Amino acid sequence: MEKIYEAVLRHASKNTETDKVELTIYLNKHTDMKITVGGLAINTIIRQSYNHYMKKKEYENAYLILDTYKPEVYIWKVINKYSKSN
Repeated sequence: MEKIYEAVLRHASKNTETDKVELTIYLNKHTDMKITVGGLAINTIIRQSYNHYMKKKEYENAYLILDTYKPEVYIWKVINKYSKSN
């Protein structure tokens, strides 16, 4: 999975304004994965990539992924988690 996370980060760093369809096509071309365009798998991959870089304390990379692909449900959960704790 490390290669997938690196590919997500590479795509995010090259394309600051992109969508999940473009990411899906990129991953299908540049990795061994075959993801259905418009499927739920891409959101999972984005979240896993974000979590991977957060655990490694590479916060800039994690936030770049989050800002680029904006996984709506995940952003809502993060915002609500932090607003409840404050």
